[in-house]
Amino acid sequence: METPTAQQLPINAFAGIFLAATGVGVLIISQDLLRSALFLGVGLFFLMRALAQHRHAADGAD
Repeated sequence: METPTAQQLPINAFAGIFLAATGVGVLIISQDLLRSALFLGVGLFFLMRALAQHRHAADGAD
């Protein structure tokens, strides 16, 4: 598995925000808790991945 790069950070952050917002939209529009939780969970996964990549890039910059 290759090491995450700083170029992947904006992509993962955008994907996480987009998926989390989609989950909120699904909850508001259709009130489908299962799909909403799925979108929110995947969105939070991408946001945590972006945060880990940011920390890894910051550690490598020292």
